[in-house]
Amino acid sequence: MEEDVLIPGVYRLKEAKMINDTHEETAVKGDRVRVSDDAKPLGDVLGLNIYEATHLKTNKKVYITIGELLR
Repeated sequence: MEEDVLIPGVYRLKEAKMINDTHEETAVKGDRVRVSDDAKPLGDVLGLNIYEATHLKTNKKVYITIGELLR
């Protein structure tokens, strides 16, 4: 990772996530998400960079940190 840009590709989630627009827990541990090219942080919370990814099963956006992803 250079200059806070997350390497694009498909990752697995370490834990369940809420889908951004529905606020339901539909992304479960082990689900795959795609990080697009040039994924820069949208902001940070307590020093952790927040990125946007696409949940592949629902094609919905989720917010993630690097610590929540497995390659």
